[in-house]
Parts: sequence; structure tokens; C-alpha cells
Amino acid sequence: YFLAVGLERDRLVAAIGMVFVVGAFPIYAAYFAAGRLSEDVLLATALALVPALAGQWCGAHFRQFVPHETFRRIVLVFFLIGGLDMVRRGFF
Repeated sequence: YFLAVGLERDRLVAAIGMVFVVGAFPIYAAYFAAGRLSEDVLLATALALVPALAGQWCGAHFRQFVPHETFRRIVLVFFLIGGLDMVRRGFF
């Protein structure tokens, strides 16, 4: 949707990031409600933030050098790869 409405690079990245952040709240609420929000889960989450933030930093610098249309195609390719991986996991 965000690509279809023609958001520019920085707004696109911010919108996608917001979707992931907002989507994480129900997941953590479900973990908490199920009694699965343990110290191990919190530690794994904290450790996972390190490469995630490094990736955001690298991506912020990378997208400044890539034309908008090329960036759009790169995003689409990564979404395609992610979608195909989900389909693969569903069957295997």
C-alpha cells in the first residue's frame, strides 16, 4: 500500500517501521497474557535490537545514494523474498 500511494523513501521507511513497531505490541501482549514473557524472551529481544538498529543505520545511509525508483524495486524484491519464505515455511 505504501509503495502504491507513492511515498518517498524516507516516509516509506518511516511508515513501514511504524507498522512493525505497532504490530509488535499485540505480540508482546499475547506473550504476556500466555505467561511467555520471560527474562529469556526479553533478553533475546534486547539482543535482537543491536543488529536491527545497525541495519537501520546502514539503510539510512544507503538510501541516500540510491535513486527513488531503484530503492522502490529493492524494497519490493525484499518483500517478495520474505513472502516466498513464508509460503515455503507453510509447506515445508
